[in-house]
Amino acid sequence: MSGRHLLILSLALAALCGARGARAAQTVDVKQFGEKYCFSCHGAERQKGDFDFRPYAEKGFTPGERKTWEKIAELIETREMPPPKGKVKLPESQRDALVQWIDAQLAGSEAGQKNPGRVTLRRLNRGEYRNTIRDLFAVDFDPSDFPSDETAFGFDTIADVLTIQPLLMERYLAAADQIVAKILAGQKMAAPSESFRGDRMKASKGTEWIHPVANGVLGFYREADASLDVTFRSDGEYVLQFRAYGDLAGPEPPKLVCRSTARSSPSST
Repeated sequence: MSGRHLLILSLALAALCGARGARAAQTVDVKQFGEKYCFSCHGAERQKGDFDFRPYAEKGFTPGERKTWEKIAELIETREMPPPKGKVKLPESQRDALVQWIDAQLAGSEAGQKNPGRVTLRRLNRGEYRNTIRDLFAVDFDPSDFPSDETAFGFDTIADVLTIQPLLMERYLAAADQIVAKILAGQKMAAPSESFRGDRMKASKGTEWIHPVANGVLGFYREADASLDVTFRSDGEYVLQFRAYGDLAGPEPPKLVCRSTARSSPSST
């Protein structure tokens, strides 16, 4: 299978999210670690942040305290603890050893937990496939010749019924050829655009100094303000371009200030 086929085919599968990588852990004397690096601020006499690490260090890891140990590992691994500017300096080897030990305890405790069940990888349905290709490659591909998407309870987005039959796999590979051919040939969709003439703007300040000029140009003859309400089609990133020119009426060049202000509707500025 060629690389371009794999590229397009991968769009049909859901990505797996990885947790913190498993690492070989060595035995750590957590109590000794705490006495050397932690108990001066998080012990019986002082509890900065209202946290006493000593009870946890003395009894070691217990599955019922997973959240606390996860937080401890996070603070140590991100070097928030011990504080970088504090008196206690934690060697990197000691830091890595404790984090790896906690990771190993967390991973080991998961084996005894109740199995939450399996998660099915879900492929894209035809509508999602078309939208994904358009958003990623600016190519409008019509997958209407793909086999119809299976439905359950009236939905075509349920992973357990969205199978990948041999015919669909053939369509994926054929689609890959067509999409890549369009990309290489430069047959991409242009970004949607819309233009507004200057004479559509409404004067809000200095109205006596604003007059339309030929070809839809709006003329400003002294300091004045004009605005235009625009409704954007959807959420996204937009590029605003302005065309303007000026005639010198003195030693200073004319100046133009453009502002974009959101209104009550999130799609209207």
